[in-house]
Amino acid sequence: MRKRILIVILCLVSLWWGGWLKAQEVSFALPPEWTPMETFDPRQKAYAYLIEGGTAKAELIFASEYLTTPMTVEQYLQLVRQNLQVSLQGYTPQETNPFQYGEFSGLLHKFLFTVPNLPQPLQGITFVFLVGNEAYTLYFGCFQTDFARLEGHFTQALQNLKMAGSPSLGMMTPSVLPSPQGITPTPGGLPSLVSPGSTPPQESQGGYWVYQSAQYSFRFPLPPGSVLTDTLDNGAMYKTPTRGEGNILFLALEGEGQVQEVAHQVTQGKQFHGASQIPLKSGGGAQVSLYSATNLETNVQYVTLIATFVGKPLLVVIVIPAEEYNASQGWITDLFTQAEM
Repeated sequence: MRKRILIVILCLVSLWWGGWLKAQEVSFALPPEWTPMETFDPRQKAYAYLIEGGTAKAELIFASEYLTTPMTVEQYLQLVRQNLQVSLQGYTPQETNPFQYGEFSGLLHKFLFTVPNLPQPLQGITFVFLVGNEAYTLYFGCFQTDFARLEGHFTQALQNLKMAGSPSLGMMTPSVLPSPQGITPTPGGLPSLVSPGSTPPQESQGGYWVYQSAQYSFRFPLPPGSVLTDTLDNGAMYKTPTRGEGNILFLALEGEGQVQEVAHQVTQGKQFHGASQIPLKSGGGAQVSLYSATNLETNVQYVTLIATFVGKPLLVVIVIPAEEYNASQGWITDLFTQAEM
């Protein structure tokens, strides 16, 4: 059962997001004091000189690379250092420290090197950070004697990094959500989804998704206008009542460990915005986390809400267009605050 559920979920994740969704891209606005130069490396998003008195005093390179193998920022910096050691004459590492600028955090690495036919050693600093499966580096280099004077230009340029197209999503918190509409439960409920072949939940049977087993009972109100599109052994998928394409997925899994495993698959490569605790009608709460990503084919941005429940092997996933997020908060709120378990 567990293997089948995971295969189905991974296929659904691939269908919804795999390949054509990725985390928000990072943009970099070149500060006006930097002069852009032509680059022939497709990985380089920006290449520029800081020119003073007609002389290039510093170099800037902003580059990105897609990671085919997941790694930490420490592991990626190690690859960068290996490349520097091979490509730069006299490469001498100085220091490596964590950095945090706005929504970006990673590692900065300072080093010395030499260039043939130049009389003075040069000093470089590279800022390395990851966003989803993309690794970014922002490099500055100049003569070592100028580094202390120019370092302010480097850190100021770093602040021009932005998350391209980040929507103003906000976070769902009980204090700012609209008041629940108070849906009255319909007697009778819906058939269980425990075994294959059981009758799937239908909106005409009361407007609820219901799951019952010997150990657990879950009951969620469906937003008006939602439509059943698929059923699984222990779950169901509905189309959301939004103008753009959206889905609600309910999954009763085999344990909280499997919940975390599937949630990780769903959110991989997406930008995390935060999390809120939303109280349930029957007590307890839902931990709801907000992510975003962009459909590369249509350039439509989507938000993904992942809801988990302490002590319950249950996962709820909501995917809707980002432009529909604010207008949808009413039914999203009701879905959780009116849930019973």
